[in-house]
Amino acid sequence: MGFQPAPDELKRRVRAFMEKNRGKLYHSIPHPDFADLPVAHGNERFDILRPHLDHPGGTVLDIGTHWGQFAHWLEDLGYRVTAVEHSPNFAYIARGIRDICGKKFEILETSVFKLEDLSYDIVLALNIFHHFLKTEIGFNDLVALLHRMKAKTMFFQAHVPTEKQMEGAYRNMEQDEFVAFVAKEGGFKSVEEIGQDGKRRIFKLC
Repeated sequence: MGFQPAPDELKRRVRAFMEKNRGKLYHSIPHPDFADLPVAHGNERFDILRPHLDHPGGTVLDIGTHWGQFAHWLEDLGYRVTAVEHSPNFAYIARGIRDICGKKFEILETSVFKLEDLSYDIVLALNIFHHFLKTEIGFNDLVALLHRMKAKTMFFQAHVPTEKQMEGAYRNMEQDEFVAFVAKEGGFKSVEEIGQDGKRRIFKLC
């Protein structure tokens, strides 16, 4: 299936996001109707992950998919992707982009904490887990999630604890402490640092 024209409502929501975010998208949109729009993030993180991808043709859980950019890339490589997005607006945009690009990956508009099945070959947890450290409830939910998760590989990107958004957080951690915490609670035996995007480091857990 090839590209389809982007509906007007999808274009409107994309423009509204840009107006609130310094005139830029968070990630590029792999569709000609949006090809010329400025972006905050290019392919840097995917270029870091790609040499370290295991389980070709396997299953992937993308936590906090935003508009599904990683899901598009991974589907192109033959993975079967489930993308989770809690924001109804972002999930709407992600579905719209997926459909006009002719992709098939699944999009779940829900909280990752509500998922019953957490058995995946690969889990993407990039710039997401620190949001759960901000409150006691979120922290406890994260621990429970990691205990239930049955992932073979996780790609984890840690925040920088001095970021303003983390002021007053229930539990803040340095990056080495955070990845060790995720590995321990998630039952991962090995941790490898594979790259860095800005000041945020990226790790592969197996």
